[in-house]
Parts: sequence; C-alpha cells; structure tokens
Amino acid sequence: MSKKKIGIYVTALIIVILILAVLANRNSSTTDEVKVKKGNIDLIVAAKGKVEAIEDVDLAPKTLGRLKEIYVGEGDFVKKDDVIAVLENEEIKAQVEQAKANILRAEAELKETKQNWERFSELFQRGIISKSERDSARMKYDVASSQLKKAEADLSYAEALLENTYVRAPFSGKVVKRYLDPGETITLEKLLPIVTIADVSKIMVKAEIDETDIRKIDVGQKAIVTADAYPGEEFKGRIVEISPTLEKKTVFSDNPAEMVDTKVLEVKVELDSGERLNLGLNVDVTVLANNKEGVLILPVKAIKQQDGMSFVKVKKNGNYQEKNITTGPYDDENIEVIEGLEEGDTVLLQNHGGF
Repeated sequence: MSKKKIGIYVTALIIVILILAVLANRNSSTTDEVKVKKGNIDLIVAAKGKVEAIEDVDLAPKTLGRLKEIYVGEGDFVKKDDVIAVLENEEIKAQVEQAKANILRAEAELKETKQNWERFSELFQRGIISKSERDSARMKYDVASSQLKKAEADLSYAEALLENTYVRAPFSGKVVKRYLDPGETITLEKLLPIVTIADVSKIMVKAEIDETDIRKIDVGQKAIVTADAYPGEEFKGRIVEISPTLEKKTVFSDNPAEMVDTKVLEVKVELDSGERLNLGLNVDVTVLANNKEGVLILPVKAIKQQDGMSFVKVKKNGNYQEKNITTGPYDDENIEVIEGLEEGDTVLLQNHGGF
C-alpha cells in the first residue's frame, strides 16, 4: 500500500473520530438536560404494625374476695353495664337487709318522737307542762332524726359495698382475654384482672416507622393497611397520633436478617373500617406521606443544596445560569418546584449523587 493511500485512510479515520466525539458530546449534553414539567410527587413510607383496639380495659373488682361467678368467656360481646363477674357477697347482702330494717325502726322512732314533741309543745303553750319537759321531747325528736340519717347512710354504704362485688362492663365491646375462673380468690398478693374488654367498633394499627423515615411522617396522612390473612384487600385509615420518643422495635417480619435493635417511632393509624381484622394481627402499613398531583417537578439530581437553599442551573440563550428556587416535598426521584421556574424551562442535571 502506498504512503498516499495510508495518508488518506488516516485522515478519514481522524474525521470519523471527530464526528463521533461531536455526536457523543451532543448526546451527553442532551442527556444532562431536563425540562420542568407537571407531574406527581409520590412519597410512601412502608412499615410493620399490629392491630389493636382504640380503647381497651382490664376489668378487676373494686374490692377483694372470692370469685362466685364469671358470666363471660373470650370472644363474647358485652354491652355497657353488663355484669361480667360477681364476688361472694352473701354477708354484704345481709348487711344491706339489716340496714333497711334499721331505717324502718328509725322512721318509726322519728314518727313517735315527732308526735310527742308536737303534743308537748301544745301542752307547754297551755301551761300544763314545764319548759324542760317540752325541751326533753324536742331532744328525743332530734336524736331520732339523727338516727334515721345514720341508718340511711349505713344503707348507702352497705349498698356501695354490695355493688363493688359486681364487675360491670364500662363500655360495649368484646372480651378479648379471660384470666381467672370462679372460685379463685383476689388478694393483695394476687391483684389480677378478671377479663380484658376491647371496643372493637373502631380499631387502629400501631405502626413502627423506621427512624430514617421520621421526617416524612405527619398527623393526618392517609395510610393503607394490608394483611396476609386478607389477600388482595386494603383497609384505609389515617395517622391520628405520633409518639414523641423513639422506642425499640417490637413488630418483626419473617426475615431472619432483620435487625432487632432498630429504633422506631410508633404511630397510631385509625382505620375507617377494619372490623374483620383480628386484634393482635401483624399487618403491613403504607403511609402516603407527601402525595401531590399535577405540580411542577424536577428530578432530585437537578437540585444543588447550599446553606439550606436550593439552586439549579437554568439554560438561557444557550448558557447555564445558576438560580435560587423554592422547592417543596420530594420522593425518591422528583421534587416539587414551588417558585423560581416555569413549565418548559431547561435545567442541567448537576447533582448526580442524589438529593
């Protein structure tokens, strides 16, 4: 091959390389540019949780004694003021009857002393008896009146003691746990509840949010609850309470590699309708943390953070100009543009390490 031909080939190769370099540069420039457009911010937070009643209570008698009867079992539904259990109370019932008899006796005594006092008052006015005899009759009437009040107080006390032997439901609900049986004795050394009652008309989920997601959570956010026991079904709710402190994780998945010492933030999700979810059931919770539709968005990689402010490089007349903008919520890919840019503006991707 002649030197002339070799020169031609080399020149052609150089031209091809230059053309490819220009095209690559153009393609790179195009790839590194994005336009401001309207879209959605879809930030979700996944968590594990457990179904619980919004209100539950451990029921125990107000006094000590031996259990005579327990009228409910686990799973039973009860209404407010239903008698759940009763302690042995025969002696107290006798006290109540004795107090009633004492009232009848005191009422009779008061009636008699009142008649005597009225009669003696009339006789005193007529000068038949002395003042001391009239005053003595009045004193007996006052004593009888006091005795009646004491008898009535004794009856109230005995009836209160009797009522304390009955354990009643403070609200309508379901018996979720029974701890004792008839015949067992409740003492200071054995202060156990008889049953636990839960109001299952509305239930909630206690969800555990990983400490890395705390900033994304707020009261009022919507949540979706799912459970393996109800495949394909979703139970909707919202966050109603957020714990002020981090706690140790208590709800775990089947993953053996899951860290047991993770710090979590407990939040309460009140369900709209989840009566079929059993109390104590482990569930998956998806919190719709910052969902916005039809807002101006940019890729997170287009934003540069400096001193708490957001900056972008906007293309104007073929050149890039740095501009301070106001941003809003963001998800794993995009961030909302609140102020500083308009739809269709071209922005340079500059933060390849993420937001």
